[in-house]
Amino acid sequence: MTICVHQRECLFGEVCDGGMLVNPCGSVVESIWGGLSEYFPGIILDAHVIMPNHFHGIIIIDGVG
Repeated sequence: MTICVHQRECLFGEVCDGGMLVNPCGSVVESIWGGLSEYFPGIILDAHVIMPNHFHGIIIIDGVG
């Protein structure tokens, strides 16, 4: 999945020297991503990446209902 920030505003941090430096908003995204499977037990979280104005993540739906 990919989620973009409204009007592509850079809210999650910045790219510096080829790496992503997340700010507090980016840290919130990271935290929420890590806890999704607690709220939705039928999913498996795979690779993800936070970018300055969007987020990519792979969610595997584990055959639930």
